[in-house]
Amino acid sequence: MDDNLNQAGSSTTTAGNTADQTVVTPPVTDANEDLDIDFFRDQLLEDLGATNLPKIEKEKLMIKIEKLVFDRIISIVMIYLDQAKAPELEKIIDEGDSKKITDFIQQNIPGLNDKIFDELARLRNELIDRSKKYQGV
Repeated sequence: MDDNLNQAGSSTTTAGNTADQTVVTPPVTDANEDLDIDFFRDQLLEDLGATNLPKIEKEKLMIKIEKLVFDRIISIVMIYLDQAKAPELEKIIDEGDSKKITDFIQQNIPGLNDKIFDELARLRNELIDRSKKYQGV
């Protein structure tokens, strides 16, 4: 990963950078650099200024964020998985063993975590930009 990207879920800036220039690292755990979706979602809520929403509105937004993350991850798998491996993945999915699914995908898509991290950084920026436009900022 880029040297500017540091500990799990952190952001780095250099002197003089504005918030728009912040480099955000999607959160990972120390073990296998597995994505921590809950941390990403919670951090994104904070970045969007949505932490003080009423509970029901906040929960709706959390569900939308989780769906967007899931959709982006599925898109990455569809783009980068060799189509010859797709039938094998389908069989593993039918078995319903999420660990086997994750292991298969990680073994068959080189640099998967980096691809996911990059995509989630793009998602974060898109959502913040939309929020700013909506708020008229």
